[in-house]
Amino acid sequence: MTPTLYLSRNGLLEPLGQSQVFAYLRDLAHDYQITLITYEKKEDWIDTARMAAMRAECRRLGIRWLPQRFQPHPKVIAPALSMLRMAWLVYREVRAQGVQLIHARS
Repeated sequence: MTPTLYLSRNGLLEPLGQSQVFAYLRDLAHDYQITLITYEKKEDWIDTARMAAMRAECRRLGIRWLPQRFQPHPKVIAPALSMLRMAWLVYREVRAQGVQLIHARS
C-alpha cells in the first residue's frame, strides 16, 4: 500500500470533516496507508467521548490520525503559525513514514 499523507485544516469531528474528509478516506483506506492530520477545535477536544470514538474508528479502518489543536489566536499570525506547524509535521511524516503521496485540503 502507498504511504499517503492527508492534510486538512478542518477538524475531523466537524460536519465538513465528516462529510468531505472522513467519508472520502474511509473508501481509500482499503488501498492506501493513510496518515491524517487535522486541526480540531477546542469544543471538539473537550468532547472526549466523540474523540475516542473517532480515534477507534480511524484505527479500525487503518487510518493513522494525528489531530492537532486549532489555535484561533492571536488572530493576525495564527494561520501562519498553523501552516508552519503543518509544514513541520509534513516534513516529519515524510521522513519517518516514507510518504509517497500528499493530499492537502484547505
